Amino acid sequence: MVIAQQYAHLHQDIMSALSSGASNGSKEYMKVYQKALTKLIKKMAEKDVETAKEMAKRWNMLGPPRDIQVR
Repeated sequence: MVIAQQYAHLHQDIMSALSSGASNGSKEYMKVYQKALTKLIKKMAEKDVETAKEMAKRWNMLGPPRDIQVR
């Protein structure tokens, strides 16, 4: 979730390509979610991956920031 939020535009582009434009949350969309996330992580710099891991730890302990919760 952290990476999908931080790189939303790129993640959405990959999701659209892999899901043939299926609507967000649909069964077809969810089938390719992990594959899209994996592709996105492979495109990221190692430093950005480490930052995302640290952010995920914070989110798991404290929950996501308020602006993310509102979405």
